[in-house]
Amino acid sequence: MGAFCADHGLRTLLIDTDTQPTLSSYYALTEEAPGGIYEFLTRRDIEPSHIISKTSIPNLDLIQSNDPSNNVSQTLRNAPDGAIRFSHLIKNIDNYDVIVVDTRGTRDITVDMSVLAADILFCPILPHILSAKEFIRGTIGMYQDLETFESFGFQITTSQSYRKLR
Repeated sequence: MGAFCADHGLRTLLIDTDTQPTLSSYYALTEEAPGGIYEFLTRRDIEPSHIISKTSIPNLDLIQSNDPSNNVSQTLRNAPDGAIRFSHLIKNIDNYDVIVVDTRGTRDITVDMSVLAADILFCPILPHILSAKEFIRGTIGMYQDLETFESFGFQITTSQSYRKLR
């Protein structure tokens, strides 16, 4: 999706928050930043050039996953602003038309923070009834947990289907 947006002239930033950095391995880099998602989420004074790598695809940049030990999740769970930090940090990234965040497939604080920061959510799942049922069950539980953030001014991105299930 990110490469499609970049191919169509949109300045696109991919952010790989998954501890299994599959997204980070998809694209050849022309300029590799010394830092990645770990520095982005743990150092508030970080310069974008220290964390944003340039890919070989025009208009497509990447913040790489560099947290195989899952230290980001632990740090965010222990921080007072853990779940909302990403929302504030992502607003400080300029010069992009689209920001695509890749998360892990299981529930974690990095998934919660991504949902809180999102304008649009895409959740690919296998086209099997068991996968769909598990996705619905897990997603409803996550949304119910995150609804408390609405009282702090966060708009939780939901679909009409979810609102009918509530």
